[in-house]
Amino acid sequence: MNQQELTEEIKSFVARDRGNFVPDSQIHIFDTPLVRIARAEDPYFERLQADAVVGPHHRLPSDWLPGARSVLSYFLPISRQICETNRAGPTCSEEWMYARFHGELFNDRLRRLITELLHSKGHAAIAPALDTGYMTENMNSNWSERHVAFIAGLGTFGLNRGFITDEGMAGRIGSVVTDLALEASPRSYTDHNEYCLHFQDGSCGECVSRCPAGALDLNGKDRVACSTHIQKVEGSGVRAKHGFPYAPCGKCYVDVPCERKRP
Repeated sequence: MNQQELTEEIKSFVARDRGNFVPDSQIHIFDTPLVRIARAEDPYFERLQADAVVGPHHRLPSDWLPGARSVLSYFLPISRQICETNRAGPTCSEEWMYARFHGELFNDRLRRLITELLHSKGHAAIAPALDTGYMTENMNSNWSERHVAFIAGLGTFGLNRGFITDEGMAGRIGSVVTDLALEASPRSYTDHNEYCLHFQDGSCGECVSRCPAGALDLNGKDRVACSTHIQKVEGSGVRAKHGFPYAPCGKCYVDVPCERKRP
């Protein structure tokens, strides 16, 4: 099994599975995914353990799967229809909430599909985000999907700390570690902020004005202010109606140059 075969299986699942639809509608949650590969022994994984990056608690691929050789990372772009619903207004749209919660349930199904597919071909595989060893503490996990995606060549970070890919920033990310040796994807960047216009030449900062919580400025993101806003302020009526644990905001991910493309 090679990357092309895996990618086609992933794309087919995303295109046809009913979990990739807003309930009771024909609106796709996600468009065609991007898939990239990192070598499990890529030295960047060890760099993630630095205090200034993620931290020493961040696990290596081999910590999740002894004998790991590759890490498959993918980006699921949120559909234009859903992005459009969240551009206007002070609070999160109902469709965007579905993309966050139903979308992540679908993401988990995709993680399982990939691991089961690899198992069926005789390869060991694990999705760290689904493993009992996965944990988050102080808003930092021991397996950062965004940082893994950076290593795999999917993209770089933005001023709002979102992740910018060739298909933009609005989306979900997942990954699977396997002992199958796959060819690593090239990284078309050298800096972790390279795709962000603000860090390129100072020409942008639109995500700052989009933030209803005042959690962003040109120096970066106040994660506590952002978290407080989405836990206590955003969309309480819709949240209660559907039983969501909180209402994601997403305003700084839409109606910006990097919403659905690399600027």
